[in-house]
Amino acid sequence: MHQLKLVGPEEGCPDLAELWRRLVTGQLFLSNSYSADGRCFGVIERRTELPPGAPPSMSNLERVLLGTSQKVLTHEFNVSNATIASQCARALHFMTSGHTVSRAPLLLVMAVHAAHGVRLELPRVESNLEGSAQIISCALPTASFSGRLTRCESAVAAMLIAGNKHEEIAAERGTSPRTTANQLASIFGKLGISGRGELRHQSIVETSRLLDAGTRVTALPTRISVGRPPVLSDRQRLSSIAV
Repeated sequence: MHQLKLVGPEEGCPDLAELWRRLVTGQLFLSNSYSADGRCFGVIERRTELPPGAPPSMSNLERVLLGTSQKVLTHEFNVSNATIASQCARALHFMTSGHTVSRAPLLLVMAVHAAHGVRLELPRVESNLEGSAQIISCALPTASFSGRLTRCESAVAAMLIAGNKHEEIAAERGTSPRTTANQLASIFGKLGISGRGELRHQSIVETSRLLDAGTRVTALPTRISVGRPPVLSDRQRLSSIAV
């Protein structure tokens, strides 16, 4: 494992809660994210200066990443869906680059859960890049669904959690979009949820319960690839990631 130089104290990588705090305050920026082989990865960079203007409020984005539907927030605050969506998008763009709220980086979703008291495994440092950047990773939080979903449904759920669109799941698995839609409907029905946000929230919370119970959490036996890893020089290439 590489020695940490960026995102935490000298002795090692900070927990995800501390990572969230540094992203929210603008100390760090998630410039790239991707998933592969049962892990989600993030390229973390140190900011040299904050973007112009006042930092956005993070409260609504936090609630959405914690599994609350944007529709619930529109009713609660009596505003339009576009208003909530715009607030969440501005907050997300403050911390990341090129992401939509519906497909927010999983590493970020895990970090906000940790900041709200959900215990998760520590992230690990995969590579220190040139300049003020490094790659960290966490295991995908999907193992806890294995007892309630079929093997195919578990694979589909893992891909949705990782960030794939519905059509990407169908293409990757060689099925029709209708088949994927039916599988997702079955998954949501069995788990009592209604979308990606709730699926991610439930998977993270249940993975935390497994950790609290001392159960070893292992990645699902499926290859998942979402997004693109950064281009690295030969000297920087990762030795522990297959992407």
